[in-house]
Formats: sequence, C-alpha cells, structure tokens
Amino acid sequence: MDASRYSTIRVFDPGNNEEGYKVCHHNKAQEFFQQTLLGLYPKQRLSAQWERDIQDLVLSWFRAEPSTVETTSQALAGLCLRCYVSSSILKACKTLASQFCLDYRLTYRELLSYVLNDDGKTRIILDSDGKTQLVLNQQGEIKRGLGQFFTIDVLASYRLNSSDRLSLDNWAYRKTTQHPEIKRCLAEQGLPLSSNWSLLGRVKLRHLEQLYPRDRKLVETFHTVYSQDRQEQR
Repeated sequence: MDASRYSTIRVFDPGNNEEGYKVCHHNKAQEFFQQTLLGLYPKQRLSAQWERDIQDLVLSWFRAEPSTVETTSQALAGLCLRCYVSSSILKACKTLASQFCLDYRLTYRELLSYVLNDDGKTRIILDSDGKTQLVLNQQGEIKRGLGQFFTIDVLASYRLNSSDRLSLDNWAYRKTTQHPEIKRCLAEQGLPLSSNWSLLGRVKLRHLEQLYPRDRKLVETFHTVYSQDRQEQR
C-alpha cells in the first residue's frame, strides 16, 4: 500500500504548461491517516484486503451523518480520500487521451480542468442527503459550498455496500470517462463517442501499462477473444 496517496493530491494547474497539474502534500491528512488509521490491525498492512477495509472505514466516516462523526474528522477523512482518487482521475485522463492522441492529437491536459477541479485545501463534508457538498471553515462553521469538486462526486456516488462494487480506483476511472464535460469535449473535437466494447478495441498494446491491473486484464482478454473470433470467421 502506498500511504502517500492519502495525503498527496493532484490539482489542475493551467500555469503548468508541461503537465497541466500540480501535486500538493497535506501534512494534516498525513497525520490523520497515520495516527488514526495505520495503527489499526498493523499485522495486516501488506494485504489488499486491509487497504480495502481502511478505505471502507474512511468512507463511512466521511459519509456519516454530521451528528455522528466529529466534523473535523469527517473533513479530514474526506481529504484523505480526495487525495487518493485524484491520482486515479489523472490516470484515467491520460489513458483516455492516449486512445485518441495519434489520430486526433488530443492530450490529457485538455481534460484535466473538468475533473481535477478540487482546490486541494477546502475542508468539505457532506450534507445529510449524502450528495450536497458543505464547507467547514476555519471557525468550525458549516457553509454551503460554491461549487462541486469532482473528487467528492466520485466518493459520494461510490456504492460502498454493493456486493459487486468496483474498487475505488476503478470507480474513479469509470466516473472520469463518463463525465459529461469530458464527453462533450470529445464530441466537440469530432471524436467518436464509442460504445464500451468499441473503446476496448481501440486500446493498443502500448497503452496497457497505463491501466490498472484489473483493467489491463479485461483489455487483454477482450483482444484474445476478438482475435480468436476473427480467425474463426476467416
């Protein structure tokens, strides 16, 4: 497990012409994650299930009713998860752009403003509806948020108790590729809004290393089955 993912956030930075984003480290998020969470079940730290259990716990704190969890802890739990999914969102943009870069010269930087819009510092909690984003200011007062951070949308919509849920990484990937503004951006540039199966067919071998292991396995299986089917049709 890479604990730094829970305290380092990727934020859209239009001034960075080379990468299009900046990386911000949060000491408070790091302290919260290390002191509050890493002490739980220390012997199981290396297992994938341990990290999923930790994510479930942090999500339950972040998405809890405001009266059941102290608001500062709720906001810090959310910040840790915002940091975590920001790298998944960035990777999704890079993967999506790589599918079209040769034919359409699309770069991932053109997609970042839609989904890496988290400022990386505002303390956010969720309202009782589990969706509305509220700001916890420095005085401890809860105010209505002025906008919607996509990282929060990813976390709020994640089906925590679903038996067939995706991993948090893959959920962030799916939400990013299905973002309405990203779809609109692709359409405006004349890029085909293909079906999921068609998009799988566009992924080249050189793109596989950019995917998460589960996604890589899916694409490899698709290409194998597709190749076999083509041979049988000849």
